[in-house]
Amino acid sequence: MSSDFAFWKAIPGDPEQIYDHLCEGITTGLLASADVLRFREELLRRLPELKDELSPAEFEPEYIDRYVVLTLAYRSVHNLDEILDLAEVSAGPAYSVSLRSRRTACAW
Repeated sequence: MSSDFAFWKAIPGDPEQIYDHLCEGITTGLLASADVLRFREELLRRLPELKDELSPAEFEPEYIDRYVVLTLAYRSVHNLDEILDLAEVSAGPAYSVSLRSRRTACAW
């Protein structure tokens, strides 16, 4: 059992549709952002055990500053509050397809 969460720099559009596009590998319209990269780096610094639950992978450097998708296994869900708090100060919108909800972080 797992829950998926996606983070990206705020752009116009429906978060569910943006998420669906990410799942299909479509990143059109997503902006490269130092904020997203900083979120990713800080997330891995604080919670290195999430490395295998994070995409894009390190070997996809052209995308790592555009979005972060976390597929949190049940054993990692206890980190969710810390992850969302970190997103609020660094990344942008957070969207949960599992909950069909959006928690908006900083608006840049």
